[in-house]
Amino acid sequence: MKKACLFLYGASAALMIYSTVFQLQHQLYAKLGYLAMALGVQLIGPLVVKGLKLKDAWGLLFWTQLFIAIAMIIGNTLNGYAIPYFDKVLHFSSGILICAAITLVYCWLKQQWTEDSFRHYLLKCLSIQGINMMIAFLWECFEFACLIFLNIDAINHYTQGVYDTMTDMIVCFLGGLVFLALLTRQERKGKKDPLIQSLKVFYETNLKDQ
Repeated sequence: MKKACLFLYGASAALMIYSTVFQLQHQLYAKLGYLAMALGVQLIGPLVVKGLKLKDAWGLLFWTQLFIAIAMIIGNTLNGYAIPYFDKVLHFSSGILICAAITLVYCWLKQQWTEDSFRHYLLKCLSIQGINMMIAFLWECFEFACLIFLNIDAINHYTQGVYDTMTDMIVCFLGGLVFLALLTRQERKGKKDPLIQSLKVFYETNLKDQ
């Protein structure tokens, strides 16, 4: 996973260089701010890993960087949001990644990765999906606040009404279901998945017995 992560960082750097040249050639200077923001966000993960001396974090960095590259570099600076359903794919993916982060927190708080009974496992899944949907709701509240206080229609109220808000939350919910299916496939049936396995390795290396 380390090699894949480093390759992804290299590809992201190449995309940023291409985007910078493109913006300068077309005098789209406002987009340079998005590039600076994307660079800053990409540095957060490695700095946290180094600062906290975390181990076996390459899997987490890979999935996080993949989302950042698509959402911030391709989406914000290379006009990816103009592609049909691009935004919905990101919200779907965010449901998966949010659930991944919640799983780590849940297992750390409980100090247990595998649940002993189906009842406890069901409670774990309901908690993960419930918090996922709470975060999706808070994000839509943020976009609504941008509309009310800044007149920035990130929520597409004037063009789509409640359609954009509802579909964003629905696909985030579906992303959460996919994550729970992958988690169940590995934890209850023993079939390994790259994302779930990277979470488990990170938990057992850094969060267990803390």
